[in-house]
Amino acid sequence: MQDSATAMNQFLFKAALCGMATATLAGGDTAHAGTHDSLESLRLVACAPGYPSNTEQAQPTMNDFATMVSDAAGWPKGTLTAEYHSSEEAGIRRLRDYATSLALVPLPLYLKYEQELSLTALAQAVLPSGSATERWSLVASVGSITSPASLSGWELLGIPAYAPRFVRGPALSSWGQLPDSLSVKFTQRVLTGIRRVAAGEEVVVLLDSPQTTALASFPGAESLEIIATSPPLLAWLIVALDDRVDESVRQQLIDGLLSVHESARFGSVLETMQLQRFEALDTKALALAQAAYSATR
Repeated sequence: MQDSATAMNQFLFKAALCGMATATLAGGDTAHAGTHDSLESLRLVACAPGYPSNTEQAQPTMNDFATMVSDAAGWPKGTLTAEYHSSEEAGIRRLRDYATSLALVPLPLYLKYEQELSLTALAQAVLPSGSATERWSLVASVGSITSPASLSGWELLGIPAYAPRFVRGPALSSWGQLPDSLSVKFTQRVLTGIRRVAAGEEVVVLLDSPQTTALASFPGAESLEIIATSPPLLAWLIVALDDRVDESVRQQLIDGLLSVHESARFGSVLETMQLQRFEALDTKALALAQAAYSATR
């Protein structure tokens, strides 16, 4: 999954700063009727709305990832298959397919579809920074915003904005209640949004940590300021869908994921995916995010 995980965000923003073309959304697959998964046939879907790469480009790495996980879990070769989708529509279509039993998803997607798809978080991914959490920063033009109420009638742009309740809740509710008239819009064209902010338009942009760091290299960065920052929020989760795999299979998966980084031969797979390792789920951190999400209109 080249340029995947949070580092895909970093790649997207830094590539744009260098004048490279923004990656387009991957086209979707056609969902097919599936049967209940067994240990002989498990499928994992990685869904990362708005991030670079596409299904075809990512497939070799996803094949390696599936081999890595199967080996670590003690499953026969070929037990697990994996695929990647960078569009919400295509990814969710595959998650709704009953043949898909596992997923790797960012927190906003998890919260948005947790109830509908009966998602259960099993483990969390650790980023190259050594942390499993992300901080989201809201960027505005200097002096334009003094409080959440100042955003009345404005636009808020960002990759996680496909889940507006995540933006209004877990990401920014600690700053204050955002006005109903604020338009929260998904975009993968982060640089375009930043340019609009710098031009003085009534726009703010929500950035992740790598994007925020890269902001310093943006021409005209002196005209921008961070007006709010989220608490640390879990970044990526390995999840099970509904009852499609039993408890023993889930535990084998968790045990394998928690030890996979110990194998030197799989180091390159994690590096390509821009992940350091997997670790046990921080249930308290997830519960706090779930509560903030549920409390948001």
